[in-house]
Amino acid sequence: MPVIDFTQQDFSSASENVARTKLSNMYVVQNPLSLSGVSYVPRPTLSLFANIPDKFIRGIWYQAEEGVVSIYVVAGTDLVKLLPDGTTSFIGTITGSDFCTFASTIYGIAIVGNNKLYIYDGTSLSSVLIPDDNLVTDVTSLDNYFIISIKNSNKFYWLNPG
Repeated sequence: MPVIDFTQQDFSSASENVARTKLSNMYVVQNPLSLSGVSYVPRPTLSLFANIPDKFIRGIWYQAEEGVVSIYVVAGTDLVKLLPDGTTSFIGTITGSDFCTFASTIYGIAIVGNNKLYIYDGTSLSSVLIPDDNLVTDVTSLDNYFIISIKNSNKFYWLNPG
């Protein structure tokens, strides 16, 4: 297979019947049937779906339930839902500036940001009080229970379903 330098922006054939081809969004694969021994295959391109200006993206959660796709984004301190037309719908506020982690069950989405736990049940966002004012570091789900790990300890808690 020929080496194509990253600085090379296009491909030109020795044959005058093949037009110069820009290698934008293309990759090279071996093809023994081709005169050059390789083919240039286009890959799907990226397109802008949504624009959340002037906000640091702290986390994105994607879930599909019964054919319905939902995308949630923590941008700055805003928790928003991305709508099919690329616009956003504001849900609530997640304090802090750190990266967020997400988990979901059939009852809602748990979000950890700024060492705090938040639950979004599809209609409202609420902060969850953790015993002894412990700081939360992560969340996951198991059999519709949210499992919450506590910072600088060997402790974890779980939330009952519902």
